[in-house]
Amino acid sequence: MLMHRWLAAVAVLLVGTGQLWAGFTILDYPGAVHTWAVDVCGNTVLGIYISNNGDHAFLYDGITYSAIIPPGSNSTMAFAVSGNHVVGTYWAADYVGHGFLYDGMTYTTLDFPGALFTDAWGVSGNNVVGSYDYGDGVTHGYIYDGTTYTTLDFPGATYTYAWGVSGNNVVGWYDDGATHGFLFNGSTYTTLDPPGSVYTEAWDVSGNRVVGSYSDGSTYHGFLFDSAMYTAIDPPGSCDTAPGGVFGSTVVGKYNDGSVTHGFVFNGVTYTTIDPPGSTCTDAWSVFDNVVVGHYVEDDVTHGFLYAISEPGDADGNGVVDAADARRLADHWLQTDVLWADGDFNGDNVVNDLDASILAANWNPGPEPTAAPEPGSLAILLALVAVCAAQRLTGGRAAEGKCCG
Repeated sequence: MLMHRWLAAVAVLLVGTGQLWAGFTILDYPGAVHTWAVDVCGNTVLGIYISNNGDHAFLYDGITYSAIIPPGSNSTMAFAVSGNHVVGTYWAADYVGHGFLYDGMTYTTLDFPGALFTDAWGVSGNNVVGSYDYGDGVTHGYIYDGTTYTTLDFPGATYTYAWGVSGNNVVGWYDDGATHGFLFNGSTYTTLDPPGSVYTEAWDVSGNRVVGSYSDGSTYHGFLFDSAMYTAIDPPGSCDTAPGGVFGSTVVGKYNDGSVTHGFVFNGVTYTTIDPPGSTCTDAWSVFDNVVVGHYVEDDVTHGFLYAISEPGDADGNGVVDAADARRLADHWLQTDVLWADGDFNGDNVVNDLDASILAANWNPGPEPTAAPEPGSLAILLALVAVCAAQRLTGGRAAEGKCCG
């Protein structure tokens, strides 16, 4: 099953076509051996770390790491954040799993009445979803609204997992002899089985848009369901795909090309592969607004990461394309082994005329620039674009390879 997909070790950087990343921040909890970033909401990143003192969850606000350790817990896993609400599962000395809700100040244990084990997987506002069992091996889903627990069992199912929630919409999977995804809107259950599927899991929901994975018997594919139709999510060259998160029209996840696992971002039109040099596998796990979080492995060590999506040409990620970006591009002209922040806006690992054209096409210094543009940078940019345009008109290259890489 894909339920433990969050345990996968993953990696990230910027490669591919379409909208790329302005930059990334590596997230390593202080003193941790391994770190995973699993969810993001606003400026808050939620993650999990493993240290010599055990495994616990954490929050990162861009400056400070804060451990999440419910009282009496020996081990903690957190899975979702919504506003200031964090949910997850902790294990006490008796090795019994309890769900929990943390609001930044207070921990609330979530134990479904009469259950032996309870997990909390997803949160949206005051709604928490998860699963529980009585110790008989039968798993049930539930939703908790801050006051009342309500069982979510797909009719006729032998087990049900409620995994993701957005408002009143809950997604997950159930088994009735075969495994199916489902959507529950507060009153009605809908089975989610893309055409050709023999096994389906629904992982995340944003409004009415659901993402998940299904098997056709030999290969896993991703899917997007928008209340009316299914859209296949299979990055070019993929043989197995597992979307993990959705926010609006943006879907993130991972795929395997037969030898290496890569992360991806899909905006409804274009796939962008996320792969750092030397990574062994990549996973973009969650997305909120223009921020993506995930995890990567380097030299057998797992690190979390945060990426911010930026406008093409915005090398410094400040939201405008201006003289400062032109200066960065000029400073790295014709260099290889470069990043977005160096002016490589199309991800081909070299700063050249293609990048200068992208910057020029998206020139937007903002309505109220805080500083006057640098004439030197503008002159460099205009000269580069002019030379490259002339080259393309004549079909030739600049002398000694200058300008066109």
